[in-house]
Amino acid sequence: MQNETGEEIVGLGALQEWTCNNFTIDGVPLENYSEEIKTTIRSKLPEGYLEDLVQSDAPGVGFIRSFFTAKRAAQPLTQSQIDRIRIEPGFFKRRLELYRKLDINLVQFGGGTADWLAAMGRVDLLQSLSHLISSSGLIPLLICHWTSIVLPIAQKELEVAGYIVPLNRLWGLLTLSETSRTMKNIEKPIIAMKTLAGGELAHDIQGAFTFIFKEAGVTAAMVGVSSKIEAKQTFSTIGKILNE
Repeated sequence: MQNETGEEIVGLGALQEWTCNNFTIDGVPLENYSEEIKTTIRSKLPEGYLEDLVQSDAPGVGFIRSFFTAKRAAQPLTQSQIDRIRIEPGFFKRRLELYRKLDINLVQFGGGTADWLAAMGRVDLLQSLSHLISSSGLIPLLICHWTSIVLPIAQKELEVAGYIVPLNRLWGLLTLSETSRTMKNIEKPIIAMKTLAGGELAHDIQGAFTFIFKEAGVTAAMVGVSSKIEAKQTFSTIGKILNE
């Protein structure tokens, strides 16, 4: 890519693991407790808040529902179980060693793990992972989904260079209005992902990224492309908006 574009390419490594296999309770991956975790987090939200949200027809509700809808009955985790969550560092150390060999500078971490741990009060584990990245000579970026829940916590308790969150003209999490209010109080750079709302805004790239950069005021944006033609159209549009 660098040879073809003539531009300097900055690598971004993905350290998060969506199944949470390397965070455990008594050696059992957190993924095995997914329904218990959902129940725990639902109990911490304002009464009726989530029910009203997922029953609405607001854009992005399907994406929200995928995180909170129970697949089976479950009891909340006890505080003792939450206190016993541990990080298994082997996977992360091997991945960081690979990134150093590839001369990657930026590393995103967290994902679903960040949503879960921050909401359950175990930001210390995310801090440990951030420190592991920094001590490897790399720059940590927290990626999460629940912007209005996680970012206020992370800003107070987590040492990272910036954040990656889902945001587009149609929706943010948990709602677009909450996400916008939260972002106004965040001092560090924010990178937007899901910028085309899962393809719903692909017909209006100009409008989608005008919102992202001019209204939301993010530092950078992530966008996927499937061909050189699509890349040229998308990135030239983004370039024009940024140059304005």
